[in-house]
Amino acid sequence: MAKLDDPVEVDGKPLLPKGTLVEGHLETTPARRMMRRGALRMVFDRIKLPDGTVQPARFELSATESNATKTDSEGTVHPTVSKKRLAIQLGGTALVAKLADDLSEEALATSAGSARWYGLAASTTFLLLQKGREVKLKPGEIIEVDFTRDGSALPMGPAAR
Repeated sequence: MAKLDDPVEVDGKPLLPKGTLVEGHLETTPARRMMRRGALRMVFDRIKLPDGTVQPARFELSATESNATKTDSEGTVHPTVSKKRLAIQLGGTALVAKLADDLSEEALATSAGSARWYGLAASTTFLLLQKGREVKLKPGEIIEVDFTRDGSALPMGPAAR
């Protein structure tokens, strides 16, 4: 559910008053595999006017104000790539490789060449077990939607929360 902070006008004519509720549902794609990000699609299909009248509508998400997400041309929200998270994952992978290498040399008494293979296998397993980021929008986050009528989109601007 989103609420219009500002009235929507088209060519100076009021279309939707301030306080209109826009209702719909979410289509989510979880991040299940390595480096695969989650995705979120908001489908707004009806409006509830301040006087209580409910009408069908079609809104398409075009942008979010969040720094942690970006919106593609189809209105699907994806998390942004975090350089900090990537550095932590790569650092963790290197640490797991080094620990597996050292442990295999000491505990299993393997040669340095074999120990490197153990380190490579452990770091690859660690990397494959990492999953991508999920989409997270905070309550009150401002989103921008386009109101679609008869196949043409009318930009509404950043007016919904």
